Amino acid sequence: MAKLADLKRHWKMSMQALIMRAYELKTITESQRRYLFINVAKRSGSRIHEPLESEIPVEQPHLFYRLIHQHLELLGYSIHELAQLMFVKDEDVFRAQYLRERRLRIVQ
Repeated sequence: MAKLADLKRHWKMSMQALIMRAYELKTITESQRRYLFINVAKRSGSRIHEPLESEIPVEQPHLFYRLIHQHLELLGYSIHELAQLMFVKDEDVFRAQYLRERRLRIVQ
């Protein structure tokens, strides 16, 4: 488990993904895979949250945000048009998710 934690820190991916990759590469057996999955779940209390989860920074899709801004500024798309193209019905939701704008709305 300590080696698995080190690999998680190095590769910045989940322990479960590392276990599955090791199994696919045939570096661990089916019983080792099962044993490791059980131990990860025991240490974290569930299979959803893993140990060391807070140590791995969440990546920000900088290129994606630049692409959105390019469409707005250089190509002349409106926020309404981009929201429609991306199947986002509410422009405020689009602004919050894709433009990182935080606005207060009046709710009646």
